[in-house]
Amino acid sequence: MNRIRGRVDGLAIRFLVEAENGASAEVDLDTGFTGQLALDSATLTTLGFGGPVALASVELGDGSRVDTPVYEGRLRWFDSSREVAALLTTSPVGSLGMALLSELIIHIDMKGSTAHIEKPE
Repeated sequence: MNRIRGRVDGLAIRFLVEAENGASAEVDLDTGFTGQLALDSATLTTLGFGGPVALASVELGDGSRVDTPVYEGRLRWFDSSREVAALLTTSPVGSLGMALLSELIIHIDMKGSTAHIEKPE
């Protein structure tokens, strides 16, 4: 798999992430989120993530800090399996953060409502 396909939904850029267990979840690209993933408890369970394995202090957009549980799981990420950490969130739509996107190329076609992430060659 050379690309992870996504879509433009209004102002949200959404990508489908697939876990090792074959389950998948749609998450929003969040360039303000420096972590890997933020998922609600139902999605963490569906994707087979275990935990909590730690507690993280997280700064929110308004500058306040909260402690939130961290879960671990494995994604099918391009051509391999990748262990990732996910913060627990109450948001019904998860977030894909910048920590998973370093060294990748993100293409967004607002007019065509498509997006994809690819590995540079």
